[in-house]
Amino acid sequence: TLLQEMYLINTKGEEGYRLQVLSLYYELLYILVTKYRKFNVNEDIVKSNKQLKKLSNITRYMKDHYAEPLSLEMMAEQFSYSPSYLSRMFQKHAGINFKDYLLGIRLEHAVRELEETGGQIVDIALGNGFPNSKAFSNAFRDKYGVLPSEYRKNK
Repeated sequence: TLLQEMYLINTKGEEGYRLQVLSLYYELLYILVTKYRKFNVNEDIVKSNKQLKKLSNITRYMKDHYAEPLSLEMMAEQFSYSPSYLSRMFQKHAGINFKDYLLGIRLEHAVRELEETGGQIVDIALGNGFPNSKAFSNAFRDKYGVLPSEYRKNK
């Protein structure tokens, strides 16, 4: 197939391989456009894809700024939505509410820091967007069933 051929040419890395791969890419693109293109695209699918793209931009922003104070209201204003609309968008397309999604990002980074550093728990909490160590400990215990200090001891 074209994909296998592109892969093999790319891995060999012979003279002019990039042009050859690019040529095969355009051939593949031509086949996809002419043979597999849907002409009657459902408007609901288009609308859903637009919503997913918007949500992707929002979640990317959250992943980049998780350590900063973020709220549903702040994010709604940042992306020109009402808080209730943004909340519904999250629930419908991500299957999780805004607060839990943000909490998950923060906990993921905090756990990594707990495992890889000897930093104080309060510093890890504050550095990952939690308002204080108590909020961090409660969220951590709810998700992992132990306190951060116990988790660290057992690692």
